[in-house]
Amino acid sequence: MCSCESESSDIGSDFFSSGALDFSYIDSSTVKLSTIFLEDLATNTANRMLVGTHNEEVLGKFSAAPFFQVTPENVPTLDDASVEYEYFSLTLPLDHYSYYDTLSPLTLRVYRIVEEIKTDGGYLYNSSSFKTDPQSLGSLTFMPRPHNDSVEIKLSDTLGKEIFEKAVNKDDDLNSEDFLQYFRGLAVLPDTGFSACILGLSTNPKLKVHYFDKSNTPVAKKQLTFDVKAASSLYFTSISCDRRNTPLESLPSGKDRLSSTETNNQSYLHAGAGLSLRVDIPYLRTLKQLTNFYPTKAVLELFPVRRSYGATTKLPANLTVFKADKRNAVYEEIGIAATLVEDVDLGRDTYYTFDATEFVREQMDLQTLNENGLIFTTDKNSFPVSAERIIAAAPNYQYKTRLRIYFATVNQ
Repeated sequence: MCSCESESSDIGSDFFSSGALDFSYIDSSTVKLSTIFLEDLATNTANRMLVGTHNEEVLGKFSAAPFFQVTPENVPTLDDASVEYEYFSLTLPLDHYSYYDTLSPLTLRVYRIVEEIKTDGGYLYNSSSFKTDPQSLGSLTFMPRPHNDSVEIKLSDTLGKEIFEKAVNKDDDLNSEDFLQYFRGLAVLPDTGFSACILGLSTNPKLKVHYFDKSNTPVAKKQLTFDVKAASSLYFTSISCDRRNTPLESLPSGKDRLSSTETNNQSYLHAGAGLSLRVDIPYLRTLKQLTNFYPTKAVLELFPVRRSYGATTKLPANLTVFKADKRNAVYEEIGIAATLVEDVDLGRDTYYTFDATEFVREQMDLQTLNENGLIFTTDKNSFPVSAERIIAAAPNYQYKTRLRIYFATVNQ
């Protein structure tokens, strides 16, 4: 460690028989970066679902597919003589979230789920999936427009007419209690053959049977609607990642870490995919051996790789920070976020700054050896159902990822 800057002050000199306080900082403490994998992120309690696919050289192929159940609203009594089937559709409401380039066409295919959706202790995860019928009910290729209200996909008339006839015949399958036995749910799968974007969906997709009501003049267009009801229906986002032939191909389980020394001196955060950035500062306890050393503040600065972000891959404004042990088990959330400082003009000194004072003091005061570190994610509420990513640079001649420790000494 080396002192980078110092200055003397008379502040506090009254507490000492002679001398003054010197304020200095060091920024050569060892900082190690690594990538960890957070498995099984719950997505059935989120306020969003994701759909889409994107492929990039460093992180691999990211694909998101919503699975959900629908149940009937009030099914009206239909008179066979006065109604006529029109078409069958699925409406996916957009929540105006997107990531990656929306200028590429996205193809979505709708499939019927053929097994019962069961939770694991009340949760469904980004790793969850259920068997679907191999025959698609319908598909749509479109240019994503996240600002629109919704996307409508026309579905198989065979199934639509079947449900319509059940409504006309007052079939018990359309009762709320029996419907999920007849119709397990739907999955919307992206075509992963082409790289596109990731879209956010609201959690209230609607399955609709459109029909004409000819009982009055003029003829009215009406719908039988089946939707996601929080009390009785389940929904979640299933996310898959193909990391073959990428630096992350050897990514270990959630209890281990992949050092930046094995990934081109970079570490990665990728929300939804469960990739989180881990920072270790292994030699803080040695500072206790220094005499006349009184730490006052510690600031961690993390630098993203230049040109690894842009208009369609924006850096998140804030990161949530957790304390974790050597096996990546989180033992405390830190109430202070890491915030983005942008170099708007040149783009060279964009970095995240984090007040690490509490963690540094805690590590200095521990009496036993440990491998505690800091884990960084995007906002913890949206982390499982978003696609933001950061490619962070390990400390080197080009990037100033570092820990600044400000301290006071008594100058006699």
